[in-house]
Order: sequence, then C-alpha cells, then structure tokens
Amino acid sequence: MIEITPDVTPEASSVRRFTKNLDLRGLGKYGAVPILVLTLFAVTDNFGNAASSLLLNDVQREFKINLSYLVRISINVGAVAAVLAVFFGYMADRSNRVRLLGVGVALTGVSYVLTAASQSKGQYVGAQLFSALTVILTPVLFSLLADWYPLERRGRVFSFYFMGQAIGDLIAPIAVGAAGLSFGWRAPMLFMVAIPTLLLVPFTLLLRNPIRGYWERIASTANEETALKEDAPPSPGEAFRTYWSTRTLRRLSYAQPFARTRSAQGAALLLFYIVVHGLDSFRLGMLTSLYAAFSIVGLYVGGRMVDRFAQVSPGKMMMLSGIGSLINALSVLVIVFAPQLWMVVFFNCVLGLVLAIPDAAEQAVVSSVIPPRVRGLGLSAFGLWGIGGLFLILATQAVSGDVGIRGAVLCFVPMQAIAAIIRMSAASFVEFDLRAARAKAMATADWAEAKRQGRDKLLVCRDVDVYYGSVQVLFGVDFEAEEGEIVALLGTNGAGKSTLLRAISGVTEATNGAILFDGDDVTHIPPHEIAGKGVAQTPGGRGVFPGLTVRENLELAGWLHHDIEDRLEEVFGHFPVLRERLDETAGNLSGGQQQMLTLAQAFLTQPKLLMIDELSLGLAPAVVAQLLDMLRVIHAGGTTIILVEQSVNVALSIAQRAVFMEKGEVRFTGPTEELLDRPDILRSVFLKGASGGGSGRGRAVAPLTASAERERARLAESAIVLEAVDLSKRFGGVLAVDDVSLELREGEVLGLIGPNGAGKSTVLGLLSGFITADAGRVVFEGQDVSDLSPDERARQGLVRRFQDALLFPSLTVSETLAVALERSIEVRSPIAQALRLPSARISEAKVLRRVETLVELFELGGFRDKFVGELSTGTRRVLDLACVLAVEPRVLLLDEPSSGLAQRETEAMGPLIRRIRYETGASIAIVEHDMPLIASVSDELLAMDLGRTVLRGTPDEVLNDERVVASYLGSSGEAIARSGRVR
Repeated sequence: MIEITPDVTPEASSVRRFTKNLDLRGLGKYGAVPILVLTLFAVTDNFGNAASSLLLNDVQREFKINLSYLVRISINVGAVAAVLAVFFGYMADRSNRVRLLGVGVALTGVSYVLTAASQSKGQYVGAQLFSALTVILTPVLFSLLADWYPLERRGRVFSFYFMGQAIGDLIAPIAVGAAGLSFGWRAPMLFMVAIPTLLLVPFTLLLRNPIRGYWERIASTANEETALKEDAPPSPGEAFRTYWSTRTLRRLSYAQPFARTRSAQGAALLLFYIVVHGLDSFRLGMLTSLYAAFSIVGLYVGGRMVDRFAQVSPGKMMMLSGIGSLINALSVLVIVFAPQLWMVVFFNCVLGLVLAIPDAAEQAVVSSVIPPRVRGLGLSAFGLWGIGGLFLILATQAVSGDVGIRGAVLCFVPMQAIAAIIRMSAASFVEFDLRAARAKAMATADWAEAKRQGRDKLLVCRDVDVYYGSVQVLFGVDFEAEEGEIVALLGTNGAGKSTLLRAISGVTEATNGAILFDGDDVTHIPPHEIAGKGVAQTPGGRGVFPGLTVRENLELAGWLHHDIEDRLEEVFGHFPVLRERLDETAGNLSGGQQQMLTLAQAFLTQPKLLMIDELSLGLAPAVVAQLLDMLRVIHAGGTTIILVEQSVNVALSIAQRAVFMEKGEVRFTGPTEELLDRPDILRSVFLKGASGGGSGRGRAVAPLTASAERERARLAESAIVLEAVDLSKRFGGVLAVDDVSLELREGEVLGLIGPNGAGKSTVLGLLSGFITADAGRVVFEGQDVSDLSPDERARQGLVRRFQDALLFPSLTVSETLAVALERSIEVRSPIAQALRLPSARISEAKVLRRVETLVELFELGGFRDKFVGELSTGTRRVLDLACVLAVEPRVLLLDEPSSGLAQRETEAMGPLIRRIRYETGASIAIVEHDMPLIASVSDELLAMDLGRTVLRGTPDEVLNDERVVASYLGSSGEAIARSGRVR
C-alpha cells in the first residue's frame, strides 16, 4: 500500500499531537481535520438525539401528544428520509460533496431551530417532517469519509466518528437534563444543539473536496496523476446494478430491516428500566452515561481491530460485526430476566462495549467493497432496506400492549440475532467484493496511464470472474485491446473464450472484476446500452431469427442506425447470396448462409469493437477467405476486432496479437510470432499428425498410395448399402437439390463438399427422412425407404447426426448416453424396474457397461458426471456423436462433425472417425468444411454446387479440380487447411 505524507494546515502541530494521542496518524493527504470536524458534528447531533429523547415528556405534556402518535410520526419521517436518501445519493455521485455536507449540517441545525420554535402540535410535527431532509448527510458523510482516508485506516476513522456520537451520549444526558429542568425543553434544544450545529457549517464548507476513488487507485499501484482523475458518474440503473452485484452489500441489505430495530430496542430498554426497576431520571442518566463510556472504549479497541482485519483477513470484519450483534441479543435477553439491578448495569455496559463495534466494521466494509463512483447512490440504496425495520417496529408496538414492556423488549432479541447471523454470513463475500473494487480501480488506472502515454486502450478487463449458476467458468481473467488492433482469442473447448465475449457485450454479466470500454465502466451495463456504445458481437453458431426473412433480419440489425441502405449495398457486395435470398425465411438458409447473415448483421452496426465468435464455423474455405479479406477492410477503417476461432491457422493469418486461454484462465498474451515459439501452449490446440494435414496452397492432400488404391478397389466390389436416385428439393422458389444421385458402399466413407448453400445438408436430410423429397427415391439395403419416417429409418440403421448438438441440458453425460441406449434395454416392464427384479438389474447393467464403453471410446471420462448444460460447445458435439453411435448404425450421416471443435479436437476427429468405422463397420457420409479432416478420412469425395453434383472421385482428384478450387476452395491456404501444422 502506498502511503502519502499527511497534508495538514500550519496549526497542525497541536492537531498532530492530539491525533497522535488518539492514534489518528497516517491518514494521508487530507489529514485529520475532516474527521475531527465531522466528529464534532457527531457530538452535537447526538446532543440533539439525547434532547429529543430526554425532553420528550415535556413535549408530550405541552402539545398533548401521546407516545404512539410520536412513534408513528418517527416511522413516517424515517420512511420519507429513506426515499429522499436515494435522490441525495444520486446527487452525491455528481456534485461537490463538501457543499452538500454543509447544506446537510445547515438543514440539521435549522430542523432543531424549528423544533425549538414550535408553538403548536402542528408546528412540532412539521419540524419533524422537515428533519427528513437531513438524510442528505447519510450518503454524503460516509462517502466523504471513505474518499478522505486510505483503506487501511477506515476502521479507526469510522470508529472515531462513532466515538463522537458516544461522547454526545456520555455528556448529553446530564447537560441536557440539567438545562431542561432549569430553563425548559426549548433552551437546550436551541443553545446546546441548534446553534452549535449551525456554527459548524462554515468549518464543513472549508474542507477540501476529496477525489472519488483516489485511495482505491493508489492501492492498485496507480501513480499520483492517474489517481487524481475521477471516473464519470454512472446512470441510476447502472449504480443500482453495481450495488446489487456486490454480494456483501446484498447480504447486508437483508440484515438491514432487522438491524434497524436496534434504535427502538434502546428506547424500549430505557422504558423497561423505568417501569421494571423503577429508575428515576438521575439514575437513568447515569446508566446511559455509563453505557456511552463503555461505547467509547469499544470503539477505540474495535477500530484498531477492524483496521488489523482489513489488512490481514477482511472477512473477519463482518464476523466481528455479527458477533457484536449476537452478543447484543444475548445481553438484552439476560437484562430482561436479570433478578438484580447490578446484573442489569453490568450487561448494559456489555451492550455499550459490543454495540460500538458492528457499526464501525460495517461501514469500513461497505465503503471498501462498493465502487467509489457509485458510493453515494449505493449507500442510499443500502439504507433504503431499513424501511422494513420500521414495519417491524410498528408490529412490535402493536403487540406491546398485550405482552407488556418485558415482552416488547424480548421481541427485539430474535431480530438482532437474525441480523447477527446474516452479517456473519456476509463474511465469505468480503474478499471477493474487495477484489472487484480493486479490479475496477486497476482497470481505470491502466486505461488512464495508457492515455497519458499516448496509447488508446479501447477495452480493459481486469480480474473478471463469471459463474453460470454455481459453476465458475472464468477465473480472474485480464484482457485488453487497443484501438485498431486485431486480437485472436484462442484456446481449447471450455476455455471460456465465448464466455469472455458474452461478459464484454453484457449478455452474461460478470460476477466479479471490471470491464472498461473506451474509458467507461460497462461491467454491469445491459447489452443494449453496450451495443449503443459501439460493441457488436456475432455469436458462435447461428445468430439469426429463423422466422424472419433475410431482409427483416438485416433491418432489425440496423436498429441503432436510421439509414442503412448504403451499408446494405456493401454487405451484398461481400455476400451476394443474401441479395438473392433477401425475401427468403432465414430458417431456410443453409448453416453457412445463416453464418453469413449473422456476420452481415454485425457489419451493419458499424461498431468500434467487433467481436466474432467462430468466424469459420460452417463456412466453406472460399467464404472464409472472403471474410478474412472483409475483416482486413473493416480493420483498415479503424474497427478493433476480437476474433475467437478454433482454427489456429485461420486466426493467426489475420491477428496481430494472440491471447490463449485454458480452463477459464489466460495462459499467454503477446504477438502472434511469440505464440508460434510456445509449443507448450500450441500443443493444447494442435496435435501434430492427428490428421492428414494440409500442405497449404495448391494441393490439399497427397496423391493416392498403393495401399489406398487397393482399398478403393476393395470398396468397388462391396455391396451398396445406401443409394439416392435423382433426388430433388425446392424451398420456396429456390432449388436446393437438383437430380442428385449417389451410392454409398459397405464400409465406405464418402465426403460431401461444396460451397455454402450447395445442398449438402439438404441431401443428408433427404437421405435420413427429415426432409421430404419433391422427386427421386432413397434405397437402403435394397429397400425403398422414401416413404419411411426418420425414426423408422433410424430403427433400420440409417442414422443422421445434426450439425447442432440438441441434448438434454439437465442430464449428466452418463445419463444422456443411457437415454441414447434406450433401444438396448431388454426389460421394459416398469413393474420389473420398480421392484428391481434380477432381469431388470441385468438389463440395466448391460446398458451401463455400454455407457462406459462409449465414455472410453470418446474420452469423456472427465465429464462423466457433469451436466450437459455445463459442457463446452465442442464437448457437447463429441457427446452428441457418442449418442449417435450408441444406436449402432449401419449407415451414419455426419453433418460437420468438427463444427465448434478446437483445432486439437478437430485433428483428433480424423482418427476417431476411422476408429468408429473400424469398430462398428458402419458406412459413413460426411459433410465437412475442414479439408485436412475430410481428406484424411474419406475414401471418395463428392463435390456439389448449386444443388448439383460437380465431381466424384478420390480426395486428390476432387480437391485439385479447377472447378472445385474456383467455386469452393479458393486460394487461401489458411482457410483450406484449418487444421494441421500451424504455419
């Protein structure tokens, strides 16, 4: 912690000696003067509280007001004040707080003047209602104390402030009581409270207005110049969201209604001492003064304890607060049943000793965990919860006539015990929220320091955590992007890349940490506001509205811009297929075309920051190369780009800097050239030799070897298991498949390739029965199955695996595989299952053994007991493939099995498909855009374009055909060889 030499005024020699004796040294640049002035105000304010209580009988007699009426007035004033505090808290985050403090102190003095000047019941009630305005002090005073003093001194600073209140409690009963007896109730209210309070107004106005968050930025190692720059105030919505996202504050808010009853408990105890123990005014005043004396001792000791815990174990501050409240409840319980007065006196002193600690500890915690720029509104929202305590006080008053004064006091015991338990439960969140506050300060300091050095950091993420329910996905992630930069965000499936993008765009709110965009804190801003600031994200997979047309999707994406016609023309220039299908329903587009539409929607927003999740997902090589060129054009226009891409080859071909994530943490950040020199990291996304590997430009695969020639000859003699004859299909006016015929032989792997919209997935839909053909027929194992439903074809062994993994998110991996094996259950009687008959147990055991086989085959052992909803996209796709294999297909139709998989998993997919063919004997038809993968597993390739067959032959013949290269592959080696050796 950086400690700054106190900056105090010349008369500070006496002040310094005084503060040294009170252990108020090391308070930093603002010195001890502010806390001394505010402590004097606390003394006068508690004189006012004492006067209001001790002189209440005189007020009642003069104005003929009964006690229950006064209680109701007090509760109404408290409720109005709590609501007004929200407005004043909003102003405190935007205005000069020292001036607001002066106004608050002046209003306090005026309220006492009005009270003393009251000549009727109405005037007195009006003065009490006017006192609600003094609530301006609540958010202003405590936020000022937090910004005047360093974090490691706030415990004793708040304790010293509360000590002023205790001093008022110590002196006021005697002084006010004596003055009231001699001169009447108005004299002490005016001369002991109102005038001293008004005299403090000029002293408060002379105090220096502190910089919001200065000490938090100093604690985050920011330099003096950076620390002096305040953050912009938030909107009310953001302030409340920030407040509610602070778990310590949220938990303490639950305790507020119960803790608020403590003031009523004190009044009830005074009445209890009078009624039960017969104490007169003098002895009651002595008991009150003794209580205050022990409070001073408790505050002095407690303040030091709080500061010590703040530096060593911050959570213990809330444990200290909770224990104090719990001892309070137990002490009140003993006082109520104490048979002798000395026991009452003793435990009353215990109350004074322990009740002084919770307030100082709670304020120290609250001032530290809430971000400085929302401190005013956050503190007022925190106090708003106290309204619930007013209703509890009303309820207690309602039953006091039936249970008596002893029973009324006992009603407060469980309330204080509940407050104590809730406060202690907040201890586990304190360090977590302190991290968030420090992260915000660090992010601000880093952004400001970069500005000072002439660099513009568009995005700064510090210590970001994200949870999905109880599952933590991101662990303290630090990430940043400068203006005009292209950053490749790489990592394995489940590393947290997409989650980080969702946190930046606000789709998933960060649980902890700070996210700054262009200097603004967007950690808790809703997605539409972040989009309005210039952040656009394209989600992984399909991000379109399938029920709307292409035109409607594009118009919807332009909601931030009124004139998008020129931008639309630019989009159509890059994606001419979208113009052709402008009035087509987006759900009828191919997967690749839907991905194009998703990217086009993002381009229309003209963002400052464009985040692309899975650029190449479902796209043909030529389209990927086209998109890479388009990204370069957008980047040249000044847009910052963050690219999440499973293919290292594609990502590194365009990015200037790479960030690698694994298991929710950042393991590497630096130039792409340095990443290529880190084999330990690349191994996580690249396994040499896992696939056939591409050679880059030109030839995609090696020519056929002699063994491959023999395998091809063997397959030519094998029986045909699946045949498509002249299949055709139209979607509206678009001819998706036009007289396509193909044969699949036993044990053969046939790869289908072609541009997006060529009809490949439609062919798989026609073969599997999910799409009804307009013409043609499908023959499976010599039988015409054209009229059979998909489930009937699947029962015969013709099974399709979709591009999107549609699984049950609430089942575990093992349970999901067991559901897929439903056909294998031999005993289906529910009675046998319920009675756990031997036959049922044997049947289940067979299923479980099969589940374990599949888990081992697909290397899912580490996910066996995880819920599907907790899995990454790639792992869900592997599980989906395992479910398809569970039905033991004769023919397996795979639609882009590598879609959403990291490069490592993609490269491992080739051996896995070959192993599936070897172990099951199934014939496989596979649609895939990853050329090294499909070339390495396929015996033959079938190239399609515009719904028709272009060419069928060996991978070498097809991938080097001029027509295929021109329409599908293009010339980008990185787009063609998405997996394989990283170049």
